[in-house]
Amino acid sequence: MVNENITRNYKTNVITLIVLASLIRCLLAGNIEFGNDEVYYWTYALHLQLSYFDHPPLVAFFIRLFTFNLKLNDEIFVRLTAIIGSAINTWLIFKILLRIKNERAGLYGALLYTACIYTSIISGLFILPDSPQVVFWLISVYLLIKIFILKEKQNKNLLLFGLCAGIATMCKIHGIYLWFAAVIFIFTFDRKQLGNKYLYISGVITLLIISPIFIWNYQNAFITYQYQGGRVVINNGIQPSSFFTEVGGEILYCNPIIFILICITFFKIIHKSVYAVSKQFFWLLIFLSLPLIFLCWSVSLFRNTLPHWTGPAYISLLILCAFYADECFSQKTITNWLQGANFFVLTIVALAYLSINYLPLSLGKHDAEHLGTGDFTMDLYGWNSFENAFANLRKNDIQTHTIKSDAIIISNKWFPAAHLDYYVAYPLNMKLYTFGPLFDIHNFDWLNKQNGKIKKGTDAYYISPSNYSSTPDSIYKKLFSIVEAPIIIHQYRNKVAVRNFYVYRIKNYKY
Repeated sequence: MVNENITRNYKTNVITLIVLASLIRCLLAGNIEFGNDEVYYWTYALHLQLSYFDHPPLVAFFIRLFTFNLKLNDEIFVRLTAIIGSAINTWLIFKILLRIKNERAGLYGALLYTACIYTSIISGLFILPDSPQVVFWLISVYLLIKIFILKEKQNKNLLLFGLCAGIATMCKIHGIYLWFAAVIFIFTFDRKQLGNKYLYISGVITLLIISPIFIWNYQNAFITYQYQGGRVVINNGIQPSSFFTEVGGEILYCNPIIFILICITFFKIIHKSVYAVSKQFFWLLIFLSLPLIFLCWSVSLFRNTLPHWTGPAYISLLILCAFYADECFSQKTITNWLQGANFFVLTIVALAYLSINYLPLSLGKHDAEHLGTGDFTMDLYGWNSFENAFANLRKNDIQTHTIKSDAIIISNKWFPAAHLDYYVAYPLNMKLYTFGPLFDIHNFDWLNKQNGKIKKGTDAYYISPSNYSSTPDSIYKKLFSIVEAPIIIHQYRNKVAVRNFYVYRIKNYKY
């Protein structure tokens, strides 16, 4: 009865943590505009496909699901995949550690997950392919623990692993790494599984689930592989700056306090040999994390990489840290570490929110043409207010016959095209087209086709925010008869100028 009450208390604490964290995420989701990547992935949902230029398709399907087929299109609904997924994952990591260790370790895991910036904010608040992937990644980890450590219903769980690993890969390609970790573990500790037909059936299940990626790429000249492959192919000399940027970014995304705690835990485990009592579990978590991290570090020595690529790998290290916390630290020490880590992430979130919405200055360049360039807050601020200003300009233009009522919006790159599509074109029932190389416009090449051919004589607006300054170049002068001088819409934050929007009227499409 005492143990049952203790378990109940831990569960209550975890549920309270999930509710509070989810409420904070909902408040942020409803009061911060989309970043570049988020609003770009929203454009996936405009036209559902088997796969997309940059990533597999599931993020688009989840956006459609939680916006009720784009009927509830506000930021909070578009981000619900991340918010609900984060709540599920916090409970999952508690359940994993409850099963393999005890209730206290489960609470440690939940607190670590909530304090980790990648799991709690990047994939837990913002809508990215990572947002649904992390759910199926963590379920896959749990299934591997059941298969190889708890020895529970191995054949059934192998089939479920094939299903979940496939779904994780349909969110983001590197979900296939789960199979790499599983195979390495099998060759190291459990070779009898090589004779288990269910292992191979599981692999076939994964291949069947991810087959739409191959079908779509076959139909589109394997463009995803050309693009993503180009991001990791080593074609330059050693670049120490990109390596330190990658490692530094990973430390920040993990949460510096948690990163230090993981390192201390890891070295204490090795030094004290406490992993000997759970050696296979220890190595399963290592296979699920360190090879992927070291691979990204190796690539970053030669070219630029992105820190969130290794984000899922750190989830296994959070589990490892929570599992061994009792052996490596006193309860008071680990509690202090966890309190510090959660206070750090709350501080970062509060400062970011205040900076985005209220900072009375620009963090970037200050000349009029490039005002706001380099200021990350500009990606998440001011687009709604610009839509209102542009709507008034367009209304006046139509009333005065300055421009045709069916005018379109044109852009030269996927950003700021995605913001312009979500915040301007979509609510004003306008079509947006992009002109430029495929590797500049990405998914908009397919959206151009979806929107249909531009009619001869069509007028257009070319919109250039000063933080991504550009001008209608020769391509537009060849396609349209007239390119007028821009109208400047000034944008302010707390009464301080932070960005300018240059709106060009471009008239009479020739073709």
